[in-house]
Amino acid sequence: MPERLYQLSYEENDQRPIYIEDAGHLLMISGILLQGMGSTILLIAPNGDLFDLEKFKIVKPTLEEWCAILKRSDDPLIFEQDETGTIKAIIRKVQRTISGAVQQQIWHRDGFQCLYCGKAVPEVQVTVDHFQPLELGGQDNPENYATCCRQCNKKKGNRSPLEYCSSNNLDYEGLTIYLSGKASKLFVNHLQKGLDRF
Repeated sequence: MPERLYQLSYEENDQRPIYIEDAGHLLMISGILLQGMGSTILLIAPNGDLFDLEKFKIVKPTLEEWCAILKRSDDPLIFEQDETGTIKAIIRKVQRTISGAVQQQIWHRDGFQCLYCGKAVPEVQVTVDHFQPLELGGQDNPENYATCCRQCNKKKGNRSPLEYCSSNNLDYEGLTIYLSGKASKLFVNHLQKGLDRF
């Protein structure tokens, strides 16, 4: 598929063409065109003052171009494969971000400690992981959020928590019970470093 999107340019005196990868980066969504019931409606976003109808250009992308554009601008769920072959769902922040306040609550709940390897701040930088990955039906709620260091987050990828815990000798049942709020972190066997969990 050609990277260039038609023969458009940013300004009349600017000959730089518009490329598909500009969508979602240099080209932002400023409105939505709705059609149906014999009507065509252009909804202009709140930044409508940036929308100049005199410079309005109508193009009709091919299906392949539509897919490329939507992937870069509208689709909140994108699957990426890193150099190790791990596939991870990337959720566009504008759609499904975990707020800073919620992250702080999760980190505080978990003692700023990775629930997988047991390392804590400041030894590691922590993130919030979806214990059950979104691509496997996991939910966006605190019972599915686990404090996780960046290394474990990347290592876990989109694997199911049962598979990941089994292959890394982690207490899957203990984590599941802890995240559901039915037990303290002292219940999670692999985090106790040999101490009796009771």
